[in-house]
Amino acid sequence: LKSGDTLILASDGITDTLDCADKNEIFELCKKYDNPDELSQKVLELSLSRSGGIATDDLTVCVCKLEKNL
Repeated sequence: LKSGDTLILASDGITDTLDCADKNEIFELCKKYDNPDELSQKVLELSLSRSGGIATDDLTVCVCKLEKNL
């Protein structure tokens, strides 16, 4: 990992709703949303949209933007 990288941690409630093709959408969201708060919300929304808006498991997303400590 290096400065500028984005780290996304997600519970199985998130990843279980996304198949391999949908995971590419997460990369697209990373390009579109630089703010960690916005990005985590969009990943959550994507997961919920895939499950018909119903959470059948816990849905946890943590997004960290790595920056060099000066």
